[in-house]
Amino acid sequence: MNVEQITALLMRMQIIDQRPVDRAVVLEWEADLVGVDDFAAAMEAITMHRSESAARLMPFHIRQGVERIHAAALPREDEWGNRLEPDRVAVAALERLGRVPREVTA
Repeated sequence: MNVEQITALLMRMQIIDQRPVDRAVVLEWEADLVGVDDFAAAMEAITMHRSESAARLMPFHIRQGVERIHAAALPREDEWGNRLEPDRVAVAALERLGRVPREVTA
């Protein structure tokens, strides 16, 4: 994500928890989120975190949320090939993004 997108994430979080947002904070978050390139999923990760936790949102939560959203697009199976329950919060985020989870085809 670029600096403008990181700033948008932080501004949304500022509305929620009144955190200060300045250039140093933006640059630190940018460093912590290197490799996270799905801005829409990152915004959904904020919603996911708020629905599951009262903890202050940190870069780890954004990264974890994006990974969960991406994983929700894939079928989940255990090591024996049994289907696993979907991550319902991540599937809902995926649906809000207009992305459809992939079905297992034999």
